[in-house]
Amino acid sequence: GTLNYTVSLPTGTTTVLNESFENGGSIPSGWTQAYVSGSVAWTFTTGGYYGHPSSAYSGTYNARFFYNNRNGYTTKLITPSLNLSEAETATLTFWHTQEVWSGDQDQLKVYYRTSSTGSWNLITSYTSSIANWTQETITLPNLTSTYYIAFEGIAKYGYGVCLDNVIVTKNSSATIPTWLTVAGGNY
Repeated sequence: GTLNYTVSLPTGTTTVLNESFENGGSIPSGWTQAYVSGSVAWTFTTGGYYGHPSSAYSGTYNARFFYNNRNGYTTKLITPSLNLSEAETATLTFWHTQEVWSGDQDQLKVYYRTSSTGSWNLITSYTSSIANWTQETITLPNLTSTYYIAFEGIAKYGYGVCLDNVIVTKNSSATIPTWLTVAGGNY
């Protein structure tokens, strides 16, 4: 007769980070902030400044970066270390608003680095008005086992940069490990 083998290897999508900022108004565990210019902190509140937007995308809280001045104070909100090794691709999605206020426009830049002390690398910038909650999707580059993402808010007296439901997933497809040999034959 003939022996038939089925070998199943892990494939699919794994959620590495799922943060909706429902932490009672405090920064989530493992997240940090880094002041780039000035010392304005991200806050964890409901919606944006003066009701723009009026609520979080989901739940009660979202992250917000706002300062009532045009001087461009800048602060990074940084994820915990993420393990994105052994992934073919990884995707960052988040919900985002940054509504213009009388011509004043806050900005958001998204960076990554591949070690706790490495240089930040810019992935993308959002520089125009986004009045309603909008989902952003970014394919992450240079995946490593120690991976950080930073959301850099730049305050220019708009209604604030708001973030909610930050999700990172990694995707892998099956590759046969070198140690696995499958042989069939007659018995």
